[in-house]
Amino acid sequence: MLFVPSRSRESALRTERLADVQRERQEKLGRHEALFKEKDVAYTVLMKDGDPGPAILKCTNDQKTDLVILGSRGLNNL
Repeated sequence: MLFVPSRSRESALRTERLADVQRERQEKLGRHEALFKEKDVAYTVLMKDGDPGPAILKCTNDQKTDLVILGSRGLNNL
């Protein structure tokens, strides 16, 4: 599981409330982690900073990933 926040939103929030941002990230990922554990799905959590497109490509290439499933804007359950 890879989480790459939008750089502009992240940098604005970072200066104001870094602890809150980290807690929000963990809460978002925690819901998915619970589902993966319940379904006995193997996973690894990675958090990367940067522009999402290049960060996702670099991470998937570095990890030799076979499949990438992307959600956009956090509007659904994925």
